[in-house]
Amino acid sequence: MNDFQDIAHGKYAPAFFALLAIRVTDTIEADGGLLMRRLGFALPPRSVSALLLLADGPLSVTEIAQQVGVTHAAVIKNVKKLVDLGLAERGEDEHDARRKPLHLTAAGVKQAAAAAHFMFEAGNVYQGLFDEIGIDLFDAMSRLEHALQHKSFAARFNFPDARAS
Repeated sequence: MNDFQDIAHGKYAPAFFALLAIRVTDTIEADGGLLMRRLGFALPPRSVSALLLLADGPLSVTEIAQQVGVTHAAVIKNVKKLVDLGLAERGEDEHDARRKPLHLTAAGVKQAAAAAHFMFEAGNVYQGLFDEIGIDLFDAMSRLEHALQHKSFAARFNFPDARAS
């Protein structure tokens, strides 16, 4: 191991949890993106959640952001890809001129059906990984997210200088 690995995997290991989570996420996204392209998907992995939500009916960017739990800006970026690929279109709301709901095109409906099947299979792969490592990481991360929503990381920090300012 190099010096950083000695530090990150040694006595400071828990403190580098976020870095490890990012690395794992990046690995899964790269691998999943490659697999999706091989299977004929035009969309990037981070756009799948918006595509699947839109399969249930028109939604605004704000509604997608609320349901997925990500920023408005992140949804705009992912939705733009869906629109650019011809998988979604902006519509009009007859009751609210400011609201521009998105809906799937015919091509988007086909991609959404294929994506739903892909995600079902991905769930099986994840379950196999969770069984292999002996922990349901989805459940554990969900519980971690809930705990941090209840009490932030900063609020849990016990460093005297951090509280002084």
